[in-house]
Amino acid sequence: MTPDLADFTDFGNTNFVSGSIVRTFTIENLASGILTLTDASPYVVISGATTEFSLTTPPSGTISGSSSTTFQITFNPTSVGLKSATASIANDDGDENPYNFSIQGTGDPAGTGTSLDPYLISNLDELKWVAEKTNSGNNFSGKYLKQTADIDISSVSNWTKIGTTTTVYFSGTYDGDNHLITGLSITSTTDSYNGLFGVIGSGGTVKNLGVTGASLSGSTAGLGILAGYNFGGTVDNCYTTGTVTTSHNNPGGLLGSSSGTVTKCYSTATVTATGATSNNVGGLIGAGLNISGSISQCYSTGNVSNNNTSGTFNTGGFIGIATHAISNCYSTGNVSSTTGGRAGGFIGGTGTGTPTFSFCYSTGSVTCPTKGGFVGYYNAGTFSNCFFDSNTAGTSTVCGTFVTSAPTGITAKTTAEMKAQSTFTGAGWDFRGESANGTNDYWGIDAGKNSGYPFLSWQYPAFPDINVQGNSTDIADGDATPSLNDHTDFGSIAVASGTVVRTLRFKTRVHLPYL
Repeated sequence: MTPDLADFTDFGNTNFVSGSIVRTFTIENLASGILTLTDASPYVVISGATTEFSLTTPPSGTISGSSSTTFQITFNPTSVGLKSATASIANDDGDENPYNFSIQGTGDPAGTGTSLDPYLISNLDELKWVAEKTNSGNNFSGKYLKQTADIDISSVSNWTKIGTTTTVYFSGTYDGDNHLITGLSITSTTDSYNGLFGVIGSGGTVKNLGVTGASLSGSTAGLGILAGYNFGGTVDNCYTTGTVTTSHNNPGGLLGSSSGTVTKCYSTATVTATGATSNNVGGLIGAGLNISGSISQCYSTGNVSNNNTSGTFNTGGFIGIATHAISNCYSTGNVSSTTGGRAGGFIGGTGTGTPTFSFCYSTGSVTCPTKGGFVGYYNAGTFSNCFFDSNTAGTSTVCGTFVTSAPTGITAKTTAEMKAQSTFTGAGWDFRGESANGTNDYWGIDAGKNSGYPFLSWQYPAFPDINVQGNSTDIADGDATPSLNDHTDFGSIAVASGTVVRTLRFKTRVHLPYL
């Protein structure tokens, strides 16, 4: 018999750290004679997950005719996941001895899933629990999960993704809390959308997470280290390293496809497409779908290659196909589609609609029969204030091919010009140390960082400088002369009964060193 919540044989879910569930069962004597339980007290024997299930209140050993007795079993899980056991009652019933039934319960991670008390994910079993719950139809909508430690998943040879389709997806909030997941391996795929997450759905958020040392190989569409498809969700402050190899479409270093929001993310992964018709191959994202999506303040550095042999497929250093807005992003990886297709240093191709692409640049070399330093194929969209390094790209041609006319708003520059802040601030880019183009300070530049090219400010945050004040007066680091003025001299007070309390204030002064 399969355990069921209705008859209490399925104990349901409880927090494995502090939770427990007690269920009461009734033994009925349906005959007129006395029913005797023949095992020694406590009469009910539990086998299987005996550390999780225990008999806490035993039944009576004898039950008069047409009467009953009760007993209680407590489920107290010691780890996450499904726990199973069997309860056995030896008795003198001629045809139901022993009386056996299966019981089960599921241990959940610590936490209740609220924003103030999120589920805490600290190990491989708990990460698997997220996948199992999501893939069984619990999409965690409105729930919060927080990773509390780096998690090595290299022992799993072919990872089971979190979220499987555009109807069974993750829609909670997963906060990596700046921890890592290492050793992700996907060795084969049987359906679309594969990665750590298969599909992040509408309302879903994945943030503050690094996935490093990943190795992905597949033969279906949508392969990305963090997620196969960001299907209307939000990805923020995440990064990936490793390799992505596929014989199909839409592979990317971070995401296979995205129709959601992506901010402050990067990938150094190498992306390789081996199929003769592989399409939409990108360093960060394979396919940017849906005009409502957006990508901002992101970059990619991994090399991208495509073995396609057709003239109609796209490969880009940053994104394979772009149909929604991209702003304040860059790519530096080399792009190769040597036997066919269209390749661009930043965008492989643009789709339909009216997307805007602004304040972006690329520096990678581009190798392809049909190539552009920035765009491989142009269909629609508006470019503004975008650049590429013509020296490193190996071409000064902006776009490889187009439907009606080549795009404007993209300019080829020499390496020297690409390393000069004036090139960008003159085109309205918002840099540290200037306010004419805005005060968001998206960009910085320094000869010793990012090979001298502009970097995103969040890559090298302006560092704080501690300062301490007393009585609104600065106290110098190393000051060895206490003063009444800054309250480091507490003055005089009676020994027997007096005290003096001084309030000191810590401040941080922000320096912008990379102007």
